[in-house]
Amino acid sequence: MMPFGVTPEIWFYDNTRGPFKLHINYCSYLDNIRITKGGHYWQYLFSDISLTEPGNTYIATYLRKLLDFLQIEFPDVEYGPLLDRLSLKTSH
Repeated sequence: MMPFGVTPEIWFYDNTRGPFKLHINYCSYLDNIRITKGGHYWQYLFSDISLTEPGNTYIATYLRKLLDFLQIEFPDVEYGPLLDRLSLKTSH
């Protein structure tokens, strides 16, 4: 942790797209890693990338399937905030 209350930036690097700054703090990042169980692309929910652009709709589809699966397999985990983010990022 940084002294004097400075919050470090969190970045996600996609091998095919490059780096994306995430709008999330470190503790929330670690919480999301834990609840997504190693699933891919959840980081895009916290970036400025549009999930409605034609080249990105597959990410939204994957995330919907991932979150649906996780809700079934881990019913005690609250996936509502991630589902809300997905809904916001896929609405026109």
